[in-house]
Amino acid sequence: MFVLIIYMIMGWLFIFKIIDPSHPTARQIYGILSSVVNPILAPVRRIIPPLGNFDMGFLFVFMLLYWSNGYLLPRLVSLLG
Repeated sequence: MFVLIIYMIMGWLFIFKIIDPSHPTARQIYGILSSVVNPILAPVRRIIPPLGNFDMGFLFVFMLLYWSNGYLLPRLVSLLG
């Protein structure tokens, strides 16, 4: 979830021209984040398209990870433990 949040914030900083996307270090960091996040988001983005500039796939993945971390994993641990 932390990587998703950093990816989202960095994308906003690029859009609002706070960080220059042509800067080599910023581009390298964003490329690393993209290589981690895009394989997770790509299948969801095919099913749930963005609404304007709002990425619904990102929101769905974030909510799914939040739910699994807060509800599903503790349930599995209590069942197994």
